[in-house]
Amino acid sequence: MLEPLIRYSFIRLDRDLQTYSIHRLVQEVLKGEMDVNTYQLWTERAVRALDKAFPYIKSKDWPIYELFLPHAKAVAKLIEEWDITIEEARRVINLAAAYCYARGEYAEAEPLYKRSLTIWQKALGPDHPNVAIVLENYAVLLRAVRRDKDAEEMEARAAAIRAKHARQNSAE
Repeated sequence: MLEPLIRYSFIRLDRDLQTYSIHRLVQEVLKGEMDVNTYQLWTERAVRALDKAFPYIKSKDWPIYELFLPHAKAVAKLIEEWDITIEEARRVINLAAAYCYARGEYAEAEPLYKRSLTIWQKALGPDHPNVAIVLENYAVLLRAVRRDKDAEEMEARAAAIRAKHARQNSAE
C-alpha cells in the first residue's frame, strides 16, 4: 500500500531503523490544505502518538531518543501555539527536557522545562504535586548551569507545594 508513495518519494522508508518519514514538501501541502480545527486535531494526534512512542529515559534507549527528539521539539512548538495542555503533551515535553539535560544539552533543555512547567501549571494549577516535580527537575538543570538563586526559588516553591499537600493529606 505504501510502495507508490515510496516510489514517488512522497515518503521514505529507512529499513535499518524500520521507520517512515514524509517529505517536507508533502507535509507542507497537507498542512496547507487543513482548516484550523483539523490542524489542531492532527497536532493533538501527533502529540498522543509521540507520547506512546517516546520511552522513559534509560541510557540504553538513547539511539531511540535521537529519533524522537526532533519530533518532540517540533511538537513542543505546536503545543505552545495551540495551547495544548493534555497529559500526553505535558509528558512529551518533560521527557524531551529530561533527555536533553541527561545529555548535557542544557541550552536545549531549559526552554523545554520552561514550556513544560507552564503547561503543567495551566492544566493542573500552580500548587499541584506534579508541578513540584517539574520545578525540582528544572531546579536541577539550573544548578548545573550555576544559576543557584533561580534554582533555590524553584526548590522553595516545590517544597511549599509538597508541604501544603502533606498538610492536606494528614488532615484527611
